[in-house]
Amino acid sequence: MNTTCVHPTNYSSDITNDEWDIIAPYINGDPKIGSPRSVCIRCVVNALFYLHRTGCQWNMLPSDLPNYGTVHYYFRTWTKNGILTQLNHDLCQKIRVQEGRTPGPSLAIVDSQTIKTTEIGGDVGFDANKNIKGRKRHIFVDILGLMLSVTVTNAAVQDANSAPIIGPSIRAAFPTIIKVFADQGYKRAFCAWFAEQCGWIVDIVVKPPPDPDHPGFQVVPKRWIVERTFAWFGRYRRLSKEYE
Repeated sequence: MNTTCVHPTNYSSDITNDEWDIIAPYINGDPKIGSPRSVCIRCVVNALFYLHRTGCQWNMLPSDLPNYGTVHYYFRTWTKNGILTQLNHDLCQKIRVQEGRTPGPSLAIVDSQTIKTTEIGGDVGFDANKNIKGRKRHIFVDILGLMLSVTVTNAAVQDANSAPIIGPSIRAAFPTIIKVFADQGYKRAFCAWFAEQCGWIVDIVVKPPPDPDHPGFQVVPKRWIVERTFAWFGRYRRLSKEYE
C-alpha cells in the first residue's frame, strides 16, 4: 500500500495528513489483479480537490499533479463503484456522533438548486421559475447541513413532482428519517408520496410575515440550513456550472 506522497504539492486545496488518514482506507489499496499501482493516490485526491476548488478543465490540471486522464479514471471508478457515496455516508455519521447526535438522522431538509450548463449537452431542461436552462440538484441535508443525498435531473423537473425521482435514494440510505422540512414549492403530491412510500412527515415551512419592527431579510426556521449548504457549494468554482 502506498502510504507516502511521492511528489507533494503546496496548493491551498491539498488535503491534510489527518484528512488523508480518514480517506486512505477507502481508496488506497493496491489492485488485486495486474501490476502494482505506480500513481500516488493521495496526489490524485489533491488533483480532484484542486479541480473542484478552482473550476479548471481536466486537461488544465498543473503539471506537478498526476495526468488528468489518470485523475479522471479514478474519479469515474470511485463514483461508479459507490466509494465516494460510502465515504460521504460514513463521514456524516462520524460527524453527527462527534456532535452528540445519533449516527442516523431523524430529520432532513430538502431543496433544489438550478444551474446553467455548457455546450457539452446531456439531459437539459428549462426551469421556468428561475428562468434558467440547465440541470437541477435536489439535495437532502441533516440538521447540521451535512449532505445526505443528491440527485441531478434536468431543470424542467418541478420540485412538487420530484418525490418519485429523489425519494428512493434517501429512503434506502437513511431509513431512520421520520420528518422532512421543505419549502412551499413542494406541494401535496410530494408530501403524499413520502407519507405513502416512507411513512415520513413532510412539513412545509411557510415564510413568516414581515416584521414591522425588523424590516428586511428574515431567517426562515430550518430552511436556512439547506441554504447554507448551497452557500458551501459556492466556495467550489466547478460547482458554479454543470460542465459535464
